[in-house]
Amino acid sequence: MIRRAWMDTKQGRIVPVPYCFETNDSVIYAVEKHSSSEMTERLEATLQCFTRELSQGPRILTIPLHPHLMGVPHRIGFLESFLDRLTERDDAVFMTGSQIADWFVTASSGKAFDP
Repeated sequence: MIRRAWMDTKQGRIVPVPYCFETNDSVIYAVEKHSSSEMTERLEATLQCFTRELSQGPRILTIPLHPHLMGVPHRIGFLESFLDRLTERDDAVFMTGSQIADWFVTASSGKAFDP
């Protein structure tokens, strides 16, 4: 079951799309100054938790990335390995933010968003 999570604004309703700071490379590397393996450790722990919760409905794992942080040679391999792990699963789907919003609108109302 999809819980309705519309946000009402002065300009109309909007769909909030998740954005996670716990799996954000800016927070992990630039702010908290962790080692290169920290992102993978957090993603693996999050994936284990989400796997246990799948019977309750879909989970959204956001991975905010910035090329100057995650795209460097000593980190990119960690991301590639984790993405390989996700693509090997039959229950993982990759979506953009707008695709997530479209999915939510359809799942929660059965029709396209019409402000």
